[in-house]
Amino acid sequence: INAMSPTGFNGDAIILLKPDLVLADSGFEAMWAKDIRKLGVPVYFLYGTRAASFADIEGDVEALGKIFDRARRAAAVVGWMEAELAKYRTPTNATVAQIAWINPDGSFYAAGNNTFVAAEIRAAGGINAIGQGGWGPFEPSLLIAANPSVIVVGSMGFNCTYALQTLKNIPHVSGVSAYSNGRIYALSGLAEDAVDQPSLMSVYAVAMFNMVMTGRAPHCLDTRWFLQQFPSPIPTG
Repeated sequence: INAMSPTGFNGDAIILLKPDLVLADSGFEAMWAKDIRKLGVPVYFLYGTRAASFADIEGDVEALGKIFDRARRAAAVVGWMEAELAKYRTPTNATVAQIAWINPDGSFYAAGNNTFVAAEIRAAGGINAIGQGGWGPFEPSLLIAANPSVIVVGSMGFNCTYALQTLKNIPHVSGVSAYSNGRIYALSGLAEDAVDQPSLMSVYAVAMFNMVMTGRAPHCLDTRWFLQQFPSPIPTG
């Protein structure tokens, strides 16, 4: 039964399901999920897309372990996350701009310093080049002044080729260090999902950021490359 509708949640469907508990994302789903409580159904809010750190994600894993009586498996997953993240804690001094969207006029949306993506960059040993908070939109002059040594751009719903071509819409972007050093990268598919959505896969995002910062990644990081690079399943204990 689909418990969602274009305008929020389908309360009738949730009542028919008779759930013992509803798990909700405290970011995307916070507004509609609060109303479920009016139906007499308990709701537990995970950090989800509101996560600001890896500690938040680990907290979600531990909470799910308790809820489903799988605390041991949850501890194994958290241990795996910590072990993987420990591999990338050496500073690289690379400054990274992670651009999610570029408008036709050259203004753009990118990961500011208080975003989860910025936490991924720091965990990978880098420095987030966008000094402001939030996602923008930012003017081209901000990127030029930041002069990042690495630029990572999302596919914007298309592919790597489109993303790299669209990046040129930002006036004078070819003058930043990332261009002169050949350190321009594009994300698509699973690679982009891992970076954009706070989750267990964010561990792989840290690995990818470290690879681009140290020059060990191709200029297009797509689903095929991602699955070749990270074939092992997440441990469950």
